Amino acid sequence: MHWRPIALALTLLVCAAPAAHASSLADELMPDSTGVRLERMGKRDLAMRFPAKRLRALAGERARLHCGVVGERVGQFVVEREGGGGDRRLAAGDRSVVIPGSARFDFCALATRPDDTTNCLPLTAEERWCARALVARTAAGRGYVDQLARTIELSLLMSFAVDSFMTDPADRQAAFVRDFGTTLVGMSDPDSALPTGTVGYWAGETSDVFAATLTSGHRIFLRRDGDVFSTNSRRMLLPAQVHKVSVF
Repeated sequence: MHWRPIALALTLLVCAAPAAHASSLADELMPDSTGVRLERMGKRDLAMRFPAKRLRALAGERARLHCGVVGERVGQFVVEREGGGGDRRLAAGDRSVVIPGSARFDFCALATRPDDTTNCLPLTAEERWCARALVARTAAGRGYVDQLARTIELSLLMSFAVDSFMTDPADRQAAFVRDFGTTLVGMSDPDSALPTGTVGYWAGETSDVFAATLTSGHRIFLRRDGDVFSTNSRRMLLPAQVHKVSVF
């Protein structure tokens, strides 16, 4: 898997993160899908429509289209079925990409081969395809995309906390809140209530807790107590596995 671009971006973010960073860590890693939308094409198909500038930038590249049907289990979203439109060459002048037989799906992603100029969120953990757009068309799809972003964020933040040289809990918490965006807030205790759209962090002597409230209202967390980790999320990745992050 092509991990180097993400690893480099994260290194820069940690070493040179400005105070009150303007965006969340997830914003740095999730594909920019601004202006991209999914529309029905007849009874069976979907079309992924792009702003003209975005598709021109991708013209000539080979793209892979992949979609998912989302279900909910114990308050969390999971991909129950996968499929998509296969691989194709993106033509100059196109404003949309038709995905045959995809009308039953809740969200779709368009991926291209990795390059050295942009971060890479892999389509799957096994394939070297990087998501360039990730778009939901249903409430379940939007819930899954939100859950993915928060899961990525909690997993990566924990990997940084484990590597932190700061032993004082108050200093560690203050540094993380300062460096990792306006959406990261300090928690007074591990179970503090959090508004939707924020990630909370509590630091103890030998413990760290990162938590988030999803748009579905479900709270997910990742906790470390010494060398022991615990979580209530199916997709959460521990520090040694964080390189396996992917859309599917």
